[in-house]
Amino acid sequence: MATAAQKIRASNFNNSGVSGVATSSGSDTTTSASYVDMAGTGATTSFSFTIGPSVSTIKVTMYVGWSATVATTLADFAVKIAGTDYRLGHNLLASGTSGFYSGAVFITGITPSTYTVQGRWRRESASGQCNRTGTNEWLTITCEAIS
Repeated sequence: MATAAQKIRASNFNNSGVSGVATSSGSDTTTSASYVDMAGTGATTSFSFTIGPSVSTIKVTMYVGWSATVATTLADFAVKIAGTDYRLGHNLLASGTSGFYSGAVFITGITPSTYTVQGRWRRESASGQCNRTGTNEWLTITCEAIS
């Protein structure tokens, strides 16, 4: 028999996200030094997530394929929730190469509600351009209630 605490945790468990999507045509690019929303034709880059009353911590994970053009580029990845950017980490690629970034962030203190989780990125340094193009550079973002 489940305890009351186990029942509350189970009823408030939520796991949703963007599951392996690519830009179907065109591209998603940035040279911005400030965070911008990920975009791209045919690409889903945000989703809704509901936080229950007994949840105090969520875990957001991002997996993204991307490439650098023009010059070596350091890209920084984040998600925006309720107007705040939460940084997941960064990845450096040499000019003309494709790569993959994965990272996670634990976020505490978000009140119960339904939020939009938006994938974001920026060029942190160097002079190249960050790209997600075609069907080979996929994006996955997940959000999970932890406690």
